[in-house]
Amino acid sequence: RDMRFLKSPAVFLFLPLVFILLLVVLMQLEKAKERGNFYSEKLAKLEKLYSQQKEVIGQVKAGQGQLSQGAAHTEKRPHDKFNGSGDSSYSFMAVGHAYTYPDYSKKIQDNGLNQDFLRFMKSYPMADTRFVVFTGDFTSDGFPSQWDKTEEQIKDFPVDFHFVSGNHDEGVDGSEKDTFLERTGRDEFYDSFFVGEDLFVILRGAEQGSKQLDFLKKEIGKEHRYLFVFLHYIWWAREFGVSANSDVNGDGWWEEVFSLLKASGKQVFVFGGDAQRNFDIVKVENVRLISNGLAPGKSTRNTVAVVKVGKYGVDISPTPIS
Repeated sequence: RDMRFLKSPAVFLFLPLVFILLLVVLMQLEKAKERGNFYSEKLAKLEKLYSQQKEVIGQVKAGQGQLSQGAAHTEKRPHDKFNGSGDSSYSFMAVGHAYTYPDYSKKIQDNGLNQDFLRFMKSYPMADTRFVVFTGDFTSDGFPSQWDKTEEQIKDFPVDFHFVSGNHDEGVDGSEKDTFLERTGRDEFYDSFFVGEDLFVILRGAEQGSKQLDFLKKEIGKEHRYLFVFLHYIWWAREFGVSANSDVNGDGWWEEVFSLLKASGKQVFVFGGDAQRNFDIVKVENVRLISNGLAPGKSTRNTVAVVKVGKYGVDISPTPIS
């Protein structure tokens, strides 16, 4: 019976179909093998990437732990000389008039800094922020007790702080000038430091003075990329109709200070802090004049100047604090 089947003409139709079916199965098996190799390679790459990311996250967490364990401001970055390597991209903040009015009716003289500013500092991502510059009037009267309050409020922030003297910080009739110098650890009201190739100069806002002008000339003569200058009074307010707390005559400043900044030939950014609820930028040739300050208490117009410095330029953004 089996032999008769093999001799049947139907077998010649059946055998090619079996052969084709086997061929299809073999082809599918080969493709499955190729897919298996492909996915194995992908899986290996993903496992390697996951391992690398896990290692980076571990390093970041370790760094954050070291940062949180250390006292505020104990590890200072080298700011004292030109450093041509690295530090080409970073950010900082500038803010003026940051104090809160004391409530003398309740005999509370040491209210410290603007509460919205402090809340902003606590919530702002500080990873790339190097420091904060208070451009004057960060205390109400410059009293040692007010310095104590301010230092207590900022001590836990993982950034450096630099201080410009405002008329409030020097006290009534300059009675707290010595307090300012003592608390900042300076011999003079002016100061300077470098971050990478960029030069930062702090000037006393109340007056120019021959010693300060000589200091500025010397600093500008140093090799640098960008020049950032911080002071309190907005000496250019009259010229451009910029809002400012104090109506100061800027003629001497234009002749003595601005002329030096202009002649430097560098990109210069000048920050003045004697303003409330106001942010302005004025460009005069190679010099940008920025005014920024807070009003005591709450205001939707209170902003901090967040400055991002990069390889290809400088971005200055008024960032609301509430």
